[in-house]
Amino acid sequence: MAGGKISGLHVRATAPAPANAGAPEPQQTPEPQQPGGRRVARSAELEGLAALPSPQAPASPVSAGQMRRAPLPLPAPAAEVPLEPLPAPVAEAPLDAAVIAEKKAVETALKRGAIWKKLGGGAEMTAVRQLKLARDGLVSAKAGLAALDQLTKHAVVDEADEARAELMGYLAMAAISGIETYKRVLNEALKLERPQPRHASAQRESVSGPAFLRQQASLDDMAAIFDELKGYRDALDDYMRLCQAPGTPSATRVSMEAILPAVLSNRAMQNEAVRIASAVVVADSSGRLSRLAKQVTWPEFQQRVGELKAAASHGGEALSEAIGSLEVAADVGARHAGGALTQHLTPEKLAEYKAMAAEYGEGLHRVGVRLCLDAAARLEMDDTSDLWRAMLDVAHGISAYRTSLQALCDSVSTGKAPSRARSKTKGQAASPAQEPSSARLAEAPGASRKPRGKGNRSAGSTSAAGKASAARDRRTGAQKHADTVLNGFPVDLKTARQLRGDIDQIAAALDQDVGEIEAARKNPRYNAVQAADAIRELARKWFGEAERLSEAQTSLPRTDARSGQLADRLQALELIRQRLDIQEADEIKRDALPWDQHLERLLQRGEIEHVSAPIRLPSEGDIGHQGTLFEMRIQPKPCSNEEQVAPWFLHLHTSELASAEGLHTLESDKFKAVHMKTSQEKNLGRTWEMLMRARGRFDAKVHRAPIGHALRDELFARVQVESASGRAVADPARAH
Repeated sequence: MAGGKISGLHVRATAPAPANAGAPEPQQTPEPQQPGGRRVARSAELEGLAALPSPQAPASPVSAGQMRRAPLPLPAPAAEVPLEPLPAPVAEAPLDAAVIAEKKAVETALKRGAIWKKLGGGAEMTAVRQLKLARDGLVSAKAGLAALDQLTKHAVVDEADEARAELMGYLAMAAISGIETYKRVLNEALKLERPQPRHASAQRESVSGPAFLRQQASLDDMAAIFDELKGYRDALDDYMRLCQAPGTPSATRVSMEAILPAVLSNRAMQNEAVRIASAVVVADSSGRLSRLAKQVTWPEFQQRVGELKAAASHGGEALSEAIGSLEVAADVGARHAGGALTQHLTPEKLAEYKAMAAEYGEGLHRVGVRLCLDAAARLEMDDTSDLWRAMLDVAHGISAYRTSLQALCDSVSTGKAPSRARSKTKGQAASPAQEPSSARLAEAPGASRKPRGKGNRSAGSTSAAGKASAARDRRTGAQKHADTVLNGFPVDLKTARQLRGDIDQIAAALDQDVGEIEAARKNPRYNAVQAADAIRELARKWFGEAERLSEAQTSLPRTDARSGQLADRLQALELIRQRLDIQEADEIKRDALPWDQHLERLLQRGEIEHVSAPIRLPSEGDIGHQGTLFEMRIQPKPCSNEEQVAPWFLHLHTSELASAEGLHTLESDKFKAVHMKTSQEKNLGRTWEMLMRARGRFDAKVHRAPIGHALRDELFARVQVESASGRAVADPARAH
């Protein structure tokens, strides 16, 4: 690849046909013979020339008369060597029409790539023109790569690797140009969604962020913008894969690595662009929702708009600083191709910023889920207004924003943990034992070294050394065990109190990988209960088990200083456990899909505030006050930040008529089904599912968590207890 360009492709057919294929085979000429009939080998230089006429077969009377004379003897060859005909010059087989077309397509793409590189980076171009160039470049490069793949299947391309590297570079530069242009335009669109100063022009105030963005991008809707940004990211990912593939030639890899820093940086920038685009959507649709709220007399809707505003404004300047720092760290990490921790962020600060960003995204997500359910309820009522559409627009924007925020947090790593020796300066005790000198002496080399030989040491000196060693280590077996246990429990009460028992901050302070905690929280296979159990396992692995501390403490006298240190560690673990319980309860209450595990865990923790007595819901076949469908309202306690949470509803289906008052006396086999629903879906059923499927939402399904007999009876018992204390009343907020 001279100068980084390929002027033309040399393409050869994979199986060339013989040059004389299809031509009639020429008649062989008799080889010359000596007078005695002996064959004479012809020299290679004479091969292909006509042989002399045979004397026994004169061609004409004239030649016959000439041949009456005795022929001159031919010189005999030195040795008879079998002669082979010279190979005919092999002509390259003609290329078929498909190969010619593919070759032309590759060469055209290469030429367009060379032209695009001269035009694609012009800062003086408008955004519309720049994005058109980026889109055309992406299409052209992909067409060239597809043609090259087909061409290499049908023919031999001598410059295939060089051509692929050129086209991939063309593809990457087009994607980079598109991302950078979108980033610039998106920032301008986001400014339009913020409160404008009084001196802003009327024209500027009349243009919304999405309208400006669609105009600059020359697209009809925001969904197309998200798709285009994803296409740019996919192009950069393809470039990375080829550059890092084991089969890529080293020369090709070297040429591709020239723009690798720009590729890495723009992969991070693409995520930022998606986040800004989703913020524009959320801001615009939230404003539309607020305007509609003034025209609708629906208390729950007014409440939802208030929740949206509160979630969007949560965090303030501290959150802006956190996200900005994470963006800088992601960009620096991407440029170094490792996502390593940058020098301006400590592991503790990074964990704090990521926790703030995750909390902000979760808060928005909870509101988005409620908006989706509200929109579904409006659809169930055949709402023809723009209300449900505005709700879904906000929910979709929130979903995209939260996903990009999670990607930002995942792209920034805590880096390699510092050595264990340095971790002792971060607040935990350097040595838990009160007698460090005796402990070190017990492990001195002289105490464990084997004798070198029978005559090297006298028995007296050996026994004296053993007695001296035993005298220096006066610890009992219980004390040695306690020292060993203390060495395995690095968290003291002071450290736990300073960090408020937060497992993320304590793990970061002890140089543990907090990424394992985040992985447990974000594991799609885990619900809130399973994620909490996984995090508890990490706490036991890193900080130790309280049972071992208690056993070691009971084996020591109270006057031993180690007993106080063991009690200190026990209090630290208890503080961490309490904080984990609080976090788990909050996550369970906020989980959009609660299961029987959620209810059981909250009952165990005492986090259920109230369980209402059963009420009968209208169902087919009811007679008087008896029926086959009943409902119980389960109200969890508020979250640790005093946030009120929505109730859960238990629906009980019976196989025979029963009254609400006597429901708890039925045998278990009389219950056809018992399941728990969320507040948003308690009035939705199979009719709603059929409606959604008719609209193309084949995955739409009402969440029903099956509840077993034991848990059902526990709820009945809870109602009886509350009834005895005068607290249990039928749910007044039922819909039917």
